[in-house]
Amino acid sequence: MYSCTGTMVSAVKVPSQTNPVVIGKPHPVIIELLKKRDGLNPSRALMVGDRLNTDIAFAKNHKLKSLLVLSGISNLEDIQEAEKNPSDENPYPDYYLPSLAEFSQLLPN
Repeated sequence: MYSCTGTMVSAVKVPSQTNPVVIGKPHPVIIELLKKRDGLNPSRALMVGDRLNTDIAFAKNHKLKSLLVLSGISNLEDIQEAEKNPSDENPYPDYYLPSLAEFSQLLPN
C-alpha cells in the first residue's frame, strides 16, 4: 500500500478483519478485466503514465510497452537510476517524453 491509501485501507481492514482485494496499479485485476471485457491484446498496447513504480511497473508486469511522461511524479533522474539498477520497484520504461503533448505530435494525422 502507498501512503494515505494504506491508512484508509487499514481503517476498514482492521475492524472488519477482512483482507482487501487490491485493484490499483500495478496489481493484475485491471489488466485481466480489460482482456476479458474488451479483448485487450497486451502485445498491441501502450501504458502511458507518469510514475515508474505504479504505471511503468504495471506495464512491465503485464507485458505492455511503456511510455513515461516526465510531467508528473517521476523525473529524468529516476529514469537514469532505473537504467542503472532496474527492478520490479524501479522499472525502466520502453520510452519516455517530457510530456503528453510531445506524444500527440508523434501520432499520424
